[in-house]
Amino acid sequence: MKEVYRNAKITLSADGAEDASQGLFPPPEARSAAHRSHGIASEGPDGKPITVFARLRAAKPSNPGSSPHSSLPTKPSKLSTRGWVYQERILSRRIVHFFHEELVWSCYGQQRCECRLTASASSFGAFRRLLSTPGSDKELLRQWPSFVEEFTHKRLTVATDRLPAISGLAALMDEHLPDNGIDDRYLSGIWREDIEYSLLWMRDYGEAEEPIERFERTYTPSWSWSSVKGPIKYISRHQDQFTSRRSGDDEIDPVLRVSDASSLQSRPTMGISPSVSFVKVMGQIMPVEYDLERKTLRPAGVSHDGPGLQREPIIVFDVPSEVDEIAQFLRLSQLAERLTTNDEGGGDPSSTGTRITTVPFLLMRAATYIWRGTWSTTSSEVVALLLAVSTQLSEDEIWCWRRGLVLHAFDSAVWQRLPTKTVTIF
Repeated sequence: MKEVYRNAKITLSADGAEDASQGLFPPPEARSAAHRSHGIASEGPDGKPITVFARLRAAKPSNPGSSPHSSLPTKPSKLSTRGWVYQERILSRRIVHFFHEELVWSCYGQQRCECRLTASASSFGAFRRLLSTPGSDKELLRQWPSFVEEFTHKRLTVATDRLPAISGLAALMDEHLPDNGIDDRYLSGIWREDIEYSLLWMRDYGEAEEPIERFERTYTPSWSWSSVKGPIKYISRHQDQFTSRRSGDDEIDPVLRVSDASSLQSRPTMGISPSVSFVKVMGQIMPVEYDLERKTLRPAGVSHDGPGLQREPIIVFDVPSEVDEIAQFLRLSQLAERLTTNDEGGGDPSSTGTRITTVPFLLMRAATYIWRGTWSTTSSEVVALLLAVSTQLSEDEIWCWRRGLVLHAFDSAVWQRLPTKTVTIF
């Protein structure tokens, strides 16, 4: 993908087509219907009467800041909604778009339209320009999560193409970034140089059109955004407290630290290596319980209305049904335990009234949240990873699965004196 589109002299984009059976040029009726136009009776080359449609220039474009331009509302082309096409358009140096409304030229420098309105910034311009600008490696890494956000809102016919569909762009970035001696640099869609921030993704429930499932664990690890099939998003990245903060935006400053990482997909070419996918993350740990009846999260062993718990945390599960699945697993485990320890008591162990009311998790303090351009209060500043314990080999060796992100994860006073530990997330 990288070699074909990066080295192409020009890419022709059939934006007016609904599927692969249609060509570059839409029928005249579709083109005239895309504008407020005027029909002019005329005569064709063969002498037969025809109608020539002229666009009314007096009409203001519905959206002058984007292309194509029309006095009628426009909608995204079918081609632009496809996941594979997203990297193709960034990799291509020059594109001619064949829309219903008009032809559009797009390159690294600018975008120009057939209607001759003022040129605008090229589509995907920022990322495309960065790839051709020496010394832009830091900004490329900062822009990658935004690219991922938009890509995950695109459609894929084959769900497992999620990582292959961006592998060409990742390979080009790998060439562009300076060699820093890191062997496993590209980890299932995340760059090692920016991994602390890149772990802070969450499912975009507002944009999800249907329930989003998780991939098999053998495909991609739970800590990567590629582990879920639907759209994801990040909280806006923290820039600078005093000078370059974006007024009115939410921002986030990671506080967790990754000491080691490895992935099955450790190369942009998507080659599979025999390594195990994991990240070792260091941060403050809080054992918590999810109350199945109240649907609330509380520190383990703390009353529902304990100090610093007045504000309800916002729980962003990757897959909400997983809570019920974990609860069912606990019920079966507890029933098995009762069966093996009920030799002396007699009676039916299934009628003991045993009932699971809470599901255990771990919270790892992951970031400080800055809310609407000002430092947030102590009741809303904590962002945490939600972890389900897979195996606890010892007090200091815990294996987990990532299960979501928690915003406003209790008052920061609740976190005082909690231990800092290193956990391995698979």
